[in-house]
Amino acid sequence: GSRVSAWLNWPVGWHLPAAWTPIRRRGARAGKHVALETLCVKVLGLLGKHLMYLLADDGAAEGHRGTSPRHRAVQRAGAPRAVLVSVNGGPPILFELHAGQVLHVGRASTSDIVLPSQKVSAHHLELLPDASGLTRELCVRDTSTNSTGVRHGPQAEWEELGNGRLRTLPHGAELLVPFRTAPARGKSKKSSEKVEHQRLTVQYPDVPLGPCLDPAVHSLPDAYDPQTGAGRWRYCELLGEGGLGIVYRAFDMVGGLGTVAVKVSKWSAKSHGSRTAHEAWQVFIMHREAQWSLQCLHRRADHRYNAQQASLFVQHLEDHTGFPATYGTAEEFDAVRALYEAPDLSWGSLTFNPPLPAAPYVVMELVFGQPLSKVKCEETLRPSERCSIIRQAAQALEYLGNFGLIHRDFRTSNINMAGRSEWCRIKVLDLGLVIAIEKRHVMNPNLAVKACWHRQQRQYDWVPPRVKERPYPNFEVPLHSFDAYSLGVFVLRLYGGKQWARDVLKYGTRSSRWRALLRERGLEGHQLLLLQQLLGPPDQRPPPREVAGVLVAANAVELVASGPPPTSERRSRSPRRSIDGAVARAGAEPKWRGASPSTLGGLGVGSVLAGEGEKK
Repeated sequence: GSRVSAWLNWPVGWHLPAAWTPIRRRGARAGKHVALETLCVKVLGLLGKHLMYLLADDGAAEGHRGTSPRHRAVQRAGAPRAVLVSVNGGPPILFELHAGQVLHVGRASTSDIVLPSQKVSAHHLELLPDASGLTRELCVRDTSTNSTGVRHGPQAEWEELGNGRLRTLPHGAELLVPFRTAPARGKSKKSSEKVEHQRLTVQYPDVPLGPCLDPAVHSLPDAYDPQTGAGRWRYCELLGEGGLGIVYRAFDMVGGLGTVAVKVSKWSAKSHGSRTAHEAWQVFIMHREAQWSLQCLHRRADHRYNAQQASLFVQHLEDHTGFPATYGTAEEFDAVRALYEAPDLSWGSLTFNPPLPAAPYVVMELVFGQPLSKVKCEETLRPSERCSIIRQAAQALEYLGNFGLIHRDFRTSNINMAGRSEWCRIKVLDLGLVIAIEKRHVMNPNLAVKACWHRQQRQYDWVPPRVKERPYPNFEVPLHSFDAYSLGVFVLRLYGGKQWARDVLKYGTRSSRWRALLRERGLEGHQLLLLQQLLGPPDQRPPPREVAGVLVAANAVELVASGPPPTSERRSRSPRRSIDGAVARAGAEPKWRGASPSTLGGLGVGSVLAGEGEKK
């Protein structure tokens, strides 16, 4: 037993014990001696691990198989690793790593975490799971020219991690990028000390440790008290803030939800603490947002449910707004909506019994990645990534249309992106302005339905122009034209950013200047024609269903023509979308190579796509 333990702990560079001197004498030359010694250490280490596993299985055979070290290691190795990484104390970004996958950090635009500093190497470091599978913690490997600083917590001392070295990262570990900085040409060494280092904090969502927010200061509902055990949520940090709510990352200390996102209503602040019924429409909007997920988008019993398309939307887990948390049938939810969305409803005349909570909130899944508005899509995304994001965006709007819903707030700040290359995935975050397509809502003045897009002090570039004109309707006809226009603006932002998109929208889609600006960003051919229709008159805008069909078809043609990516590019934090699956979604048959315009859909761009498919 002691020798087995010793073999497990022998690194390759150590010398063998004196008991192995017969083996040492056989290696007369130094090179042979070192090679033989290294080989012996590796062989003995493997034998020792195998013997330990056998001993563990012997103990497990007596009724403890589920707790044996070997089976625990196998279970851990197969499970994905979730990690939260925050940069310079900002909101954390959630990543998921499977065995063999790597999280890249550096200055390069293709990195998973981009650090825009000239002192940071293009590929500075990598975060990867422990290959042994014996721990849930990740490892960091330096791949830079000026090292990486590592410490186990804010109070610990920095240690230098050299190129190629590995270090295990416990919960709350910090990384300093870069660790060493050299002065630039013509500058003294003192000036280099002013270089801003990038500090990364690594946390694990399933570990309820580390600093937390003070519930008294932030007015956090149902906050956990470690002294009395009362409450449920341990609030870790602020993730973001919108017009009607504030989102926190929290850990479920009582239930089994683990790390989640808690969205707290701001209606108390909006009503100056009075929480009058006149402002209760804000709470109903949050309630309706949660129920769109619970009753429609993520309800498996619904015949319109689609697991792949449902994954494009954030899933709500619990509703604590004071309105009914659950409904027995969809008709019950529709009846409540009909009551609180009535055009002649006066919110100030309502009385709630029991009263609405002081801080209504909903619980959502914690979403991977970060908002597209923070990614700088025009600089960091590859063309294939943009196409993948646009295709998923069209599929998300198509899924909403299957339930008779329109989004009305479809923009980059409300959509998260996770993963890189062709495996990047998006998730729609905000459903606050989503309403059902009903005739009574066209001019409905109810504050739970009406959106004030006509205010002059703000630019709502994703909103169709006619909606911002008198008499200020809530959506356009045809009913899909609102989200179709937002999808077109979404595409512009992906290629040129928010300000560039606003500059382009100043010109008509028929003007030569409009086309020239798009060609400068590489938007030509079927993409240019598609944008002309999405941003054109309402009656010419194609529904998201047709847009998604054309984009999926084009993606299938490209995948079949180019074949699978190299093995070195298959590592991703998201499951790979197979070629067969793409072809099946596009039309099930490999007849795409000779597709006709009618096969590709009636968007006026089928012939262009079919021509590209034949060429490829």
